[in-house]
Amino acid sequence: MQRLKRAVYMLWLITLTVGMALAETGDQPSLTTTRWSNGKVQPVRPGRFDLSIAERPQTYTIEQLDWLEPSGRQLPQRAYAHTDFTAYTLEWGEAELGLTSVGVGILPGLQVSTSAPLDALGVFNGSAKLHFARIGPIDLAVQGSYATFNQPEIVGSYTSAASVVSARLLSPWSVHLTTQYTSVGAHGLPNTATIAPIVGSLTGFDLNAWHTSAQNADFNIAINAEVVRIQLASDIRFNRRDSLIFQAENFIWGSIKTDTSGDFAVPDVMGLDEALSMDVTGPLSPAQFYAASIAWQWDWNRSHLRLGLGVSSTPGAWAFQSTEYAVRFGGKSRRYERQLRTAWRKNRRNIRQGGDTEPVASMRY
Repeated sequence: MQRLKRAVYMLWLITLTVGMALAETGDQPSLTTTRWSNGKVQPVRPGRFDLSIAERPQTYTIEQLDWLEPSGRQLPQRAYAHTDFTAYTLEWGEAELGLTSVGVGILPGLQVSTSAPLDALGVFNGSAKLHFARIGPIDLAVQGSYATFNQPEIVGSYTSAASVVSARLLSPWSVHLTTQYTSVGAHGLPNTATIAPIVGSLTGFDLNAWHTSAQNADFNIAINAEVVRIQLASDIRFNRRDSLIFQAENFIWGSIKTDTSGDFAVPDVMGLDEALSMDVTGPLSPAQFYAASIAWQWDWNRSHLRLGLGVSSTPGAWAFQSTEYAVRFGGKSRRYERQLRTAWRKNRRNIRQGGDTEPVASMRY
């Protein structure tokens, strides 16, 4: 105990000596001195500071502030911004209005969507994606879709289930693998009014007359198809606005079965009889059903646009990958970006009005 007191006493002497020396110089802040009383170290008087040597905090000119504008080119890339070909989902409270779909993040890691154009045509549909795991740079998600249509001529349904794996290989570069199973079933007698003139000009067969006779005979066609599709995608993000996207997909397995009901002859026209008695199951050739594209995407404050080029076994099918426009709003990330822009505009307005502006927390990105 005596050793501890001696050590404290020596520390007090050193502190007192240094504090008095600094106080006498007048141009340096003095230390607060202390004294020993009742076994405790207590302050004697506060230190003095010479404010003449203080410096003004850093200020910005309008040119510097313009250089710091939080635009899409200046802000860092967002690894989880793309949601259509990845395991990522819309943020909680974020909504997206696209040309072909409308989606919203209803919970963290859960989004639901629907295709408004199909709904307008009477094909009622919906899909949901659940992001359920993030293990380091790996993200996992499952997705399901369902659609049903009930027209006077034909009734059918569409069901799909998919698993998605996304991996960040580097900070701005990710790859994504989707495996999807789809089942489509329909029965009825499709309306042939649209294609009848084409068939008639090529073969001379009156398809409309055959369709009327088939209706009178209660003739129906049943189609059941199942396919497995894989999609490989990759995106390179240069900043918050610009990214390069590559996508390639292929149907690797399929099962197609068609049948007819009713005692009515199917004409041997353009392979129609074979098409309506098909039973094929097995692996599909990579050259049969494929699509690949490369596109550039611009992500602005409230919308994004994707444009590109590609190839596909079905003419024009690649455009569904490489073309997209949507409006987004809400979500944590967009609120933060809005705060940055609001703070930047406020500071710029202050400078234009003749005052200085100091850096604020919301401007640090």
